Amino acid sequence: MFTLVNFVVSIVLGIIAGIVPVLAILSSIWSLVTLLPSVAVGIRRMHDIGKVGWWILAPLYNIYLAAQPTLNEGNPYSQKA
Repeated sequence: MFTLVNFVVSIVLGIIAGIVPVLAILSSIWSLVTLLPSVAVGIRRMHDIGKVGWWILAPLYNIYLAAQPTLNEGNPYSQKA
């Protein structure tokens, strides 16, 4: 959901920046504000499929891994209560 909301807000801000160039700074601010949470979401996704978070640095393989199903058992990164 975070990625979907981030994508929609970025599209809307891009449209606004295209109409009113003075407000283009909003798009840049949004990108900076969501940079760290986006990295955290990507690392969390890698952990959900049982891989280390460093795989988000491999762009093409990262897309493949993001489409993999989540591991229910045997995930060394999951927190057991």
